[in-house]
Amino acid sequence: MVIILIIIGLIFAAVTIGLGYWSYILGKQQKTNFTGSIIPLGYFIVRAIFAVTMGDGTRELLTSLVGSLVIALIYIWLFSWGKQRTH
Repeated sequence: MVIILIIIGLIFAAVTIGLGYWSYILGKQQKTNFTGSIIPLGYFIVRAIFAVTMGDGTRELLTSLVGSLVIALIYIWLFSWGKQRTH
C-alpha cells in the first residue's frame, strides 16, 4: 500500500513539474494571457475537486486548497517570467 502511495506521489510531482515547464514555455512563445491562465486554473479546479471528494475534513480541505492555489500562482509566475525572458 505504501509503494502505491509513493508512486502516486511521484506521478503528481512529475505532472506538477511538467505543467510548470509547459507554462514557462508558453510564456516564452509569447502566448496570450488567456492561454497562460488555462494551466493554473485547470490545475486548481482539478485539485479542488480531488480535495472535496476526499472529504477528510475542513482542515485538510483548506490545506489542499491553499497548496493548490500556491502552485497555481507559481504557474502564473512561470508564465510571466517566460514572457519577460523573450525580451
